[in-house]
Amino acid sequence: MRFIKQFLTRLVLLNKKFPNIPLPDQIRPIVISSPVVKILESRLASKLQDYLKNKLHRSQIGFVEGMDVYVNIWRALKRIQDLRDKRKYVYCLFLDFKSAYNTVPHCKLYEKLQHVLRSDEIDLLKAIYSRMWITLGKERFQPNVGVAQGSVISPALFDIYAASLLEKMEAHGWGIDDLLGFADDHLFINLNLGVLFH
Repeated sequence: MRFIKQFLTRLVLLNKKFPNIPLPDQIRPIVISSPVVKILESRLASKLQDYLKNKLHRSQIGFVEGMDVYVNIWRALKRIQDLRDKRKYVYCLFLDFKSAYNTVPHCKLYEKLQHVLRSDEIDLLKAIYSRMWITLGKERFQPNVGVAQGSVISPALFDIYAASLLEKMEAHGWGIDDLLGFADDHLFINLNLGVLFH
């Protein structure tokens, strides 16, 4: 049996301002991986999707089957209107995690996956990432952080990694009505800023 030493993936730069020439922050890198990687990842896909639907923090709707952005938009509008009807001030903080996929540390991701996947399934993911090389023209590098844009399971991996922020906010007393997750964007209503900087 032949041992696979590396998976070569191709980096494609998506112009978010097409047909205009983009600025550096208007380009999204997409990784085109080999069919072998997609087949290996697909072994984890259904289990990860099941976790997103049934066990992920309730306020996170990003990448969750059967949900879309309008679910949390409706929740936000309803919550704000309820507070205004009670003549209360409403303060909101919207967080947009820039290049969120690119900054996920693998070691912390594997740690968070311990309550989602079996150890052999985490080992499979480690094996994929340890053999992944990204190519752009003649250049190549091996990433040690991030989950790949364009991967079958990366949206689920990111949701699971990022859920701890919502869990921490709820543990500090925020009700579910005041926490809204849109994948890598979050909206906090009536936020006590002291908790964030504690």
